[in-house]
Amino acid sequence: MPRKSSKLPKAKKIVINNKKAWKDILKEVDKKEVPLELLNYINIRLIDGSDVKIDVPTLLKNSSDALLVEEYLNEKFEELDSYIDNVDFFINVDYVSKTVEESTSNILKNLL
Repeated sequence: MPRKSSKLPKAKKIVINNKKAWKDILKEVDKKEVPLELLNYINIRLIDGSDVKIDVPTLLKNSSDALLVEEYLNEKFEELDSYIDNVDFFINVDYVSKTVEESTSNILKNLL
């Protein structure tokens, strides 16, 4: 009877420590909901072609509660709904990469 190999499949090293790699990863993620803390800004394109840019970090800094900011934004979206052509959410790539790298380090620290 042939002996089965006990070798594990060769592991592939993934290096994601540069901004471009993170941008590429984030483009592939299906984003239905994004935590406000991860947003850099929101750009609302109105049907008349004008843009409204919302600086999310400033809103969060000026508020005592992120839930209030979320409620405020939801109300604004509802008010402007008939005028909105498109909404783009711009993610703070540096914040995401730092958060993921810290979490990964914490998870892997006991394995080394």
